[in-house]
Amino acid sequence: MCQALGRTGWSLYLHYDQHERPVTALLEELTAAYPKQDFLKVQYDFTDETHLDRLTSQLFGVDAVVFAAGMTYYHLFQETTVGELSTLMKVHLLTPMVLLTKLQAKLAVSGRGRVVFIGSVYGAAGSAMEVAYSTVKGAQSAFAKAYAQEVASLASRSTWSRPGPLRPR
Repeated sequence: MCQALGRTGWSLYLHYDQHERPVTALLEELTAAYPKQDFLKVQYDFTDETHLDRLTSQLFGVDAVVFAAGMTYYHLFQETTVGELSTLMKVHLLTPMVLLTKLQAKLAVSGRGRVVFIGSVYGAAGSAMEVAYSTVKGAQSAFAKAYAQEVASLASRSTWSRPGPLRPR
């Protein structure tokens, strides 16, 4: 996805939590291929929604956000711990929702702001051994649909753009 966006002219923030090495390699590859664009690494742990002000204050010129962070636990639901439920909810739902409250004004500036969630078929169909994951992906899908309706209604008030294709800056 980053390579496709870079190819079409986008400058990108490349997010990672613990796996910096592949992001550094991708950043170097994109910088070499598209020297007139900006590619910046951003480290953030999506299980910690409390420091988002510090993160978002460092971001500028945000026209789109792609939520692709994800993880799961594979076992019977009865073996699922409260800690695992909390982590899944933070990574897939809570932190992205809080992040969008802090980025909405920046996304609205260009009139082309876009938000993309990488979902899962399990969010609609469910999956044995991944009941909690299926649940948070279903909630993520419901949030994305409701949020899209809300920001579309803001277009008439000139604080958000009408839906349309992603375009490079």
